[in-house]
Amino acid sequence: MKRSLYVLTSLAILTGCSGEPADSGFREVTSTTNTLIKPELTEESKAEIAAKYGLEKPEQAEQPAGNISVKVGFSYSDSGISSKLPPESKWPPIEVSKYAGNTEASVTALLGEAVASESGEWTSLSTEEKTPYVLHTYKMSYGSVSIMFIEGVAARIEAKPVEAIKYPDNAIIAMRTVGLIVKDGAKPVKENPPYIDFGSIDGYYNVRVGKDSDGDPATVGYVKIVTESRFK
Repeated sequence: MKRSLYVLTSLAILTGCSGEPADSGFREVTSTTNTLIKPELTEESKAEIAAKYGLEKPEQAEQPAGNISVKVGFSYSDSGISSKLPPESKWPPIEVSKYAGNTEASVTALLGEAVASESGEWTSLSTEEKTPYVLHTYKMSYGSVSIMFIEGVAARIEAKPVEAIKYPDNAIIAMRTVGLIVKDGAKPVKENPPYIDFGSIDGYYNVRVGKDSDGDPATVGYVKIVTESRFK
């Protein structure tokens, strides 16, 4: 009998202590992945936030319109080379580079019909060979250009700007007036009273600046370009 009471008492004690399950040291964990979502604020929302916290609404920096200019490679201004005319110049460059080495048809398309023409035989100084040539003179409002076509191309060019340019002091300005790119302080390779030879300028074999023998000898009369050594 006593044994039965002991068993019943033990069961009662165990049942009373089992109200909550014992902590086993392990917990069930639910893993979730959080994704950060950037809220899109409307202009109204931005205004409310600014009013609430006493902030000023930031202004978006304006991006410059148009293309971005990037300086790459060689610069004439950095090297002391210039093709620009002085500020007092009244006329645009004649731009002999547009004609040098081109055919008669191409030059006529650019300058129109010649105002004067002649033909003959040109003698090479190096070989003394004679070659037929055609010489055309073209006029424009800011000067004239006489072009000798040898072997079908513009080989020798004589440009005469309308602008009065002091000779020989401003020979470099005269070369720029006909569109040549000339380094500041370029020195002549040969000087004679009627003309000055500068040798190779802007990729051409020889450039000569001559005085105006028919008018004012104190001014430049012409700039003559020999495009290649074979045409000297």
